[in-house]
Amino acid sequence: MNKARAARPFALLFLAFAAAQRTPLSRLAAEESGEHAGTLAILSGSVSTLGFAALDTTNESHEWTSGGRGTLEATLRAASGVVRAEASFELTALSGAAARDAWSALTLVAQAEAPADDILFGPVFDTESPPPPPLVAARLRTLHASLRLGAFKATLGRQVLNFGKGALYSPVDLFSAAEYSPFSIIRRGTDALRLSASLGPLALAEAVAAPAADLRDGRYAICISGFALGVDGSLIGAWKGDARNGDSLVAGGDAKVDLPFAAIYIDTTYSIPCAEGETFDLEAGDLCATIGFDASRGVFVMQGEYCYNAAPSPGTPRHGVYAKIAYGLSPYATIALSAAGDAELFSGRGGLIASYEIEQGTTVTASLTADRKTALGEGLAISLGIGCTVNF
Repeated sequence: MNKARAARPFALLFLAFAAAQRTPLSRLAAEESGEHAGTLAILSGSVSTLGFAALDTTNESHEWTSGGRGTLEATLRAASGVVRAEASFELTALSGAAARDAWSALTLVAQAEAPADDILFGPVFDTESPPPPPLVAARLRTLHASLRLGAFKATLGRQVLNFGKGALYSPVDLFSAAEYSPFSIIRRGTDALRLSASLGPLALAEAVAAPAADLRDGRYAICISGFALGVDGSLIGAWKGDARNGDSLVAGGDAKVDLPFAAIYIDTTYSIPCAEGETFDLEAGDLCATIGFDASRGVFVMQGEYCYNAAPSPGTPRHGVYAKIAYGLSPYATIALSAAGDAELFSGRGGLIASYEIEQGTTVTASLTADRKTALGEGLAISLGIGCTVNF
């Protein structure tokens, strides 16, 4: 219910921006820029299924479980003149062990007093009393509209803000948290206002505001990015409000350089505590830094990164690692091995995914994944799954 109420203002803003294309200012800007004044809408997405069997050794038990999930992802993009709009959502039906894991994840989020991105529809489940009932999880990923006037662009609503260079660990990305699975990395949407201005063909200035009920608890940032002397980089200054862990001022940046053997990137921030009524103490700040690379050698694609976080929030590692290697067997078949986790606690997830495109837009997968848990008890969960994805 709270999620639905939170989405209502953005739904109204979405409609307001869509109606803006009728205004004289919008029509005049479209004529000056040469953009087509008609309306264009595109619907895309995918339907995927996955069934799996798993061996769970958590808390020294050896339990064979099974489960399944079916997911509908849909994205609607619309354009009219200088106005753009986007809405996307995920709807997932879960059963067996997949439903149990969803309830467990929601429990951890509640314990951390963090907002839940998923809305679960189903009977309340006690994770200590299997088997879990089936349930449906829903997530509104994006709901935003944008208006472009020459070199300026404004975007309002829930959007994915991709700051920084890190694939999984990106200290500069203060807005969109990344979620890893052996199948993909997904970034969450953030309710924000984003203003950008082109400073030339290779430079951009941006201002982002993601306010909270108490404006001091929101997050606000200014970022300047560009490409010069073979370096793709950016600088960022931000206010990071946090009612639970304390407010802070954040300064940082990122850079990426293409070398003959690989592309190397760094991503770093320094957070200075800023308690109300207290003076700044530069020496009391906390460093968060990522170094990584990505490279391709023929049919091989590789990526890896390491992140050090001096003051990790709950659920975030102090020493985070991520690695992936993919091998193209043919234009239609790929094998990918990836893993991510906490190097200090020796916990994390990983998997081997084999995929084959049997028809255009239709892919079947076979997966072998492992999850070493610490939050819900010591143990290792290994699962074998078969799935299919149809894109539209």
